Amino acid sequence: LCLSYSLPLHRVFHCPCGKLIKSGDNRMVLYEHKTHMNNFLPLFLGLLPAILWLAFFSPWLRKRSQLHIKTVLEIFFIGIIITIPAVFVELGIESLVGVDTASIVALVLSATLIIAPIEELFKFVSLKILGSRIQFLRPHDFLAAGIVVGIGFATVENILLAFQDS
Repeated sequence: LCLSYSLPLHRVFHCPCGKLIKSGDNRMVLYEHKTHMNNFLPLFLGLLPAILWLAFFSPWLRKRSQLHIKTVLEIFFIGIIITIPAVFVELGIESLVGVDTASIVALVLSATLIIAPIEELFKFVSLKILGSRIQFLRPHDFLAAGIVVGIGFATVENILLAFQDS
């Protein structure tokens, strides 16, 4: 974020980041514009939990699971991809039900009775499809796949939240 101001009688000046800004009148004006670094920070903050979880989860995965890193990354990206249809289904059901976004009670009920079951259903269905495609040799493999799908799903939610708040 680059904050700049112009003093009276200074109509054109350079912002500290190098952008040329023109003042419309002779009053003190505070300018704010976003730089390309502001797009990187929300993306980094959205990816950071996934990176930390996968780094934390990696030693456990190597000890107890037969899944290769390529398979884990594929499962992670499937978790990212299933977020898109889940959001459309959630929004569709919420519009059919008519959730009042001004009421905190309606939001809590929507989150627990509509959003959470839909998200968990999509994760479960993706695991069932993966189970038919990838051979899970032990129960730990299926558990690991479930964790990784959840991390992929949460990554998209984190990125969207980070960009929404920025």
